[in-house]
Amino acid sequence: METALKIEHLNKTLGKKQILHDVSFETYKGEVFGFLGPNGAGKTTTIKIAVGMLFLDEGEISICGVDIKKNFEDAMSLVGGIVENPEMYKELSGMDNLKQYARMRKGVDQERIDRVVEIVGLSNRINDKVKKYSLGMRQRLGVAQAILHRPEVLILDEPTNGLDPAGIKGLRNVLIRIAHEENCSVIVSSHLMSEMELMCDRVGIIANGKMLAIKQIDEFKEEAFGNSLKYSVVTADNDKAMQLITSKFDVEAKLSGDGIKVEVSIPKESDVKISGINRALIEDGIDIETVVQEESRSLEDAFIQLTAQEGGNQIA
Repeated sequence: METALKIEHLNKTLGKKQILHDVSFETYKGEVFGFLGPNGAGKTTTIKIAVGMLFLDEGEISICGVDIKKNFEDAMSLVGGIVENPEMYKELSGMDNLKQYARMRKGVDQERIDRVVEIVGLSNRINDKVKKYSLGMRQRLGVAQAILHRPEVLILDEPTNGLDPAGIKGLRNVLIRIAHEENCSVIVSSHLMSEMELMCDRVGIIANGKMLAIKQIDEFKEEAFGNSLKYSVVTADNDKAMQLITSKFDVEAKLSGDGIKVEVSIPKESDVKISGINRALIEDGIDIETVVQEESRSLEDAFIQLTAQEGGNQIA
């Protein structure tokens, strides 16, 4: 995959406090990258440096190979972003706002404006005044403005803040479409873990100014909780049931809750099925009372487990 944003050994001190400690990661064209971390972890500081709003103290940042220290203007021409709330003229229509912004960018014609309006799903409202827009519509207009000049990297800091579920879903679909259809690296920080799980191809987790890990979402969950299906089995004779399960099947089983249930862990790649275990128990004369599959762990669970090791478990 082609690298879009590359950050190497980034350090940043504000006042007397070091905010970032040797932060390194890269993102690729065509992906949605989730940037996650507890409150005060350094997400926004990293983003502000990447979009040119803060100077870096130490380290290197490049956009598609263009170094921001050596060629700042060229590098920034490859970036689009919304760090806080998108600014626009509320008394003008959405279309007029985009035309105003287009005047500041080279190569943005009416065809391109119409294209981004269609991408963000505002074709039927683009000629209405912005003051009549919902928060979700204003956010999508801000995204349209940010991608007018065909950036290689789009960076959004907490873009779903304040949006209702419909607005969040609409924005999520827009960002996925931008990544895939525009071959753009879309970088999103958010406190909504469920949305990150639905939206992102990969996520990076930062805590106390240090990058803890960068992986695909499934890899995070497997590393945190293992690659197994887990079941709680309650029978008329749990001790006998556990002995039968461990002797006949290549799975892990143990008594739990002072013997009131058997916890069974079956690797996802295994040919063993819980239905086969149930059948073996019944054939051996062991009455089954309940079989409950453990609820699948989420990205949020993995996030809390990972960041707790760094002394922070607030989601932000």
